[in-house]
Formats: sequence, C-alpha cells, structure tokens
Amino acid sequence: MTRVLIHIPARAGSKGVPGKNLRAIGGLSLVAWAARVGQAFLRAEAGDHGLRGEVLVDTDGADIAAEAAGVGCPVPFMRPAELAGDGALTIDATLAALDHYEQLGKTFDELVLLQPTSPLRALDDVRSCFEAHRETGSALTVGPPPHPPQRALRLDAHGVLHSLWPGEVGQLPRQQLEPAVEPNGAVYVCRVDFLRRHRAFFVPSLTHGVSMPAVRSVDIDRELDFAVCEAFMRARPRRTIDAFSKRACFVIAENTGHTLTASALDAAANAGADAVSFGALESPALVKSAHQRGIRLMTRAPSATGSADGAVVSARTRDLAWLAANEAPLALFDDGATPFELATALDVVAASRKSSQPAAILCSRLDTMGFMLTGFDIPVGFTSEVPGESGLVLAAVARGASVVNLPLSSELAATIGAIRLLERHA
Repeated sequence: MTRVLIHIPARAGSKGVPGKNLRAIGGLSLVAWAARVGQAFLRAEAGDHGLRGEVLVDTDGADIAAEAAGVGCPVPFMRPAELAGDGALTIDATLAALDHYEQLGKTFDELVLLQPTSPLRALDDVRSCFEAHRETGSALTVGPPPHPPQRALRLDAHGVLHSLWPGEVGQLPRQQLEPAVEPNGAVYVCRVDFLRRHRAFFVPSLTHGVSMPAVRSVDIDRELDFAVCEAFMRARPRRTIDAFSKRACFVIAENTGHTLTASALDAAANAGADAVSFGALESPALVKSAHQRGIRLMTRAPSATGSADGAVVSARTRDLAWLAANEAPLALFDDGATPFELATALDVVAASRKSSQPAAILCSRLDTMGFMLTGFDIPVGFTSEVPGESGLVLAAVARGASVVNLPLSSELAATIGAIRLLERHA
C-alpha cells in the first residue's frame, strides 16, 4: 500500500503580508484551502487506487496549528524555530518533517507539497501532478509567465539596461519567442527517496511539468494578489443543476409538517413554487399529481429517495455519499456548518458522483451565502426557516441566490411573486 504525506508548509512569520496563511478568501483561510484539497485528494485516491496517507500542516505558529486542527488536520509536532525564519528553505522543513515522522514510527513513499498561497488550485491539478511524477519520481505544476522571460533586463549600477539573453532575442515579436513556463507553486510531488537523494523538488531535465491555466496559477505574496485571486474566483462560470435551471431562482416550498398532503401540494403549486420538500407522502398518488403540475418532490428523509425527484438534507448527514451516488438533484442546508464543513460536503458529493452535477448549498445567513458565492462555483441559495423573513429572502436573491427554500405559509405566494418581479428587473 502506498503511503502519501500531504505537506502544507505554513510558517507564521510572513513579512510581505503579515498573518497571510490565516487570511480568509472565499470563506476559508489559505491554510484551509490547502487542507481541503489535500483531504479531497486522499479520499479520491483511496477510493481509486487504495492509497493511504495524512495531511500535515507544518507550522511554528500556535494560531495556525489551531486553524489546522479546526479543519481536521491536528498538528502532531511544531516546526522548530531554526526552520521557521525568513531564510529557511521549504526543502529543509520538508525533510525535517519526514525525519520527525520516522521517529514516531511512520514512513511515507510519496510526498505532495501544497503551499497555502495557491487557493485556486483544483483537485484535478493535484491528481494530474501525482500521475505525472510516477515516471521519474518528481513533478510540479507550472503556469504561463506574465511576460516573456526573453524580454528580461538587468539594470546596472549606472542605470544602464542590459539584456539577459544573447543577441537580439529580446527584440523579436512575441509570436517568434520560444514559449516558456514557470513554476506556479501550487503542487509539487516527489517520491521520498527522490527527495532525499536530490534534496530538491525540482531537478532540471528530470522533473515533469504539469500545466495549469493562469486563472488557477495565482501565488499569493502581496496584498494585490488577494484582490486578483478573489476577482478570479468571482469570475468563474457557476455550474448549474439541470433540474433547477429553468428559472433564475428555483423555489422550494418546505412542507412544515412531516407528511405531505394533497392540500399542501395544492398550496405550494398555487403559490408558484418549483418544488416542495417533504418527510413522507400521504399517498403515492401525490407523485403523479405533483408531476402533472410541474412540481418536483424533494425528500428531507434520505431513506425516502425512491418516491422523490431529489433531496434537501443537512450538509452534515451521514448518508451524503450514498445520496450523491443516486445522481438525483441535491440541495444541502448549512445546519450550522462552517464554510470548511460545507466545502467538505461538496467534495464528498463530487467524489461520489459519476456526473458533474454539483449539489446546491442553502445558507441560513447572508454572510455565509456571500462567502460561498465568492469561493465556490456551485449553485448557492438561501433557506428561511420561519415566515416573516421575505426581506431577507429578497436580499439573498438580489445578491445572487439561485435556489431558495421557503416555509409553506400564507406568505409564500407573495414572496414568490416578489422574487419573480426581482428576476425580471435584475
């Protein structure tokens, strides 16, 4: 069995952006983004290839260690001070971590380095890099440089510019220059024996390069990089759920009782709802009745999916992987979960499905909804648990909610009417 260490180097002493590794973007800290993709990689590879391993957030900071523990990565040991200064090299910290594990009786075959400063890195980037390293023992991700390196110049002590390339190479049109890439810092993968032998993640003419697009290659080192990263996050096309896409905002009426009755179904349909959620059906005939009226049935009971068109369940349900495998439309209400817990639930759904259909997240707070809209490319919505919150619901729709879950009450028709009016004037 192959054992992999996911190494996330996160020292506390950043000078360019103080506290950088704990800064949040899209609802998660930089450390949390790295931990999330590391955990998702281990889940995916365990299922596909029987791989095992663990995620190490390697830090000298107690606050970073606490953040790591909060996202499911308790820190087994702290980085020593001599490896945490401004001049410390990542390779030295990595080898020291491997040595420390050996002292604890743990050894690893492969190492995946995920720097926290690349929050746009995707699971597929990690998996592609891991696959590429198999041939020579080393691979890393690369991206396009912002400018052709052939145009780089040196400024001498007298203020005179000199070309760093021979001849007139730097004067050629861009189209005639040899294409170049540069390490983007997102993913490094090495066999541990390779790492110990070369004491380097990159060996020229040996290490494989895996290309990533510029929009995922942002390496956060300055305040400006946070703004660029967030802009790229917001600009990503949002994936949709086919069953929810007939309207700009899909409305689910939540049957407040456990059992859905014919009269409750009538009320939801007359109010203009697109779906109604339920715990149990009064009669199997309601399935045909709902479909004749264009109403989708969304179960709140994981065991009742057979009579439903989809499910509305807690993001914390233990049956999430099983529900997702059914491929039916799925909406997850936050149920007090943190943004990281919601992200993990989305990863479980993605890993359990053959299709690319995502789950939707229903947030009970506008600020959580804002985080999810920024950081994630899935349908994000709002759930209102009690009547009288139409103002909050409309604010959520105005901010981009594509799904709302509303209690089946006397206010439902008026609230849905206001939503449709808002859609027409958006």
